Amino acid sequence: MVFIPAGDVGDWITGQCFRGSWVPRDVHVEAFYMDEYEVTNAQYREFLLANPQWWKELVARDLADRNYLRDWNGNAYPAGKADHPVVYVSWYAARAYAQWARKRLPREVEWVYAVRDGSSNPIRKGEGNYGNPFGGTMSVGSYAPNKYGLYNMFGNVEEWCRDSEGVAGSRLSSARGDSWFKISHNIEMGKPIACWLKSAADDTFPDRGFRCAKSTTP
Repeated sequence: MVFIPAGDVGDWITGQCFRGSWVPRDVHVEAFYMDEYEVTNAQYREFLLANPQWWKELVARDLADRNYLRDWNGNAYPAGKADHPVVYVSWYAARAYAQWARKRLPREVEWVYAVRDGSSNPIRKGEGNYGNPFGGTMSVGSYAPNKYGLYNMFGNVEEWCRDSEGVAGSRLSSARGDSWFKISHNIEMGKPIACWLKSAADDTFPDRGFRCAKSTTP
């Protein structure tokens, strides 16, 4: 994991992807740790082997829709994609993995702060897997990391955040980032990426995965 120092977020995007607006906010983020890479297929398989209730043929349908792990054959991930980010996983599944790994999902404000990497520099074209140039995901180590040492914070897959956790009766959750088949509005606007999406917590998508975070104190 990578250490992310405490600091202020400043401007960050609100509203739906491609329709957001930038507003100034004085939001302070405490120091935390974040996974260097998105969780991979190989890592998720280890979680499955230890937690049979999350196998695609056994998972409860109120925790993941019928497309859960759609591109897997049982507990076998797609050939040649061990180091690609796992996709077709629900927010519930991402949270369960994080808890199993003794971590947690990042808060939205943490994710946005981490992608900004201590600066307001925009991502330049060609620095991420977006706009469907390769027809799918790439290895989690593709492209250079940001200044914090985090890979693929822009492009490859959207990433689940934890923010609906603890909200009684909530079936909605959030994700941040842009993915392999989307063209980034924020890139075109020359602004740091913080695309925001709301989804049902049991939804799964071909371009959404996650990475984990951990607090610096218990």
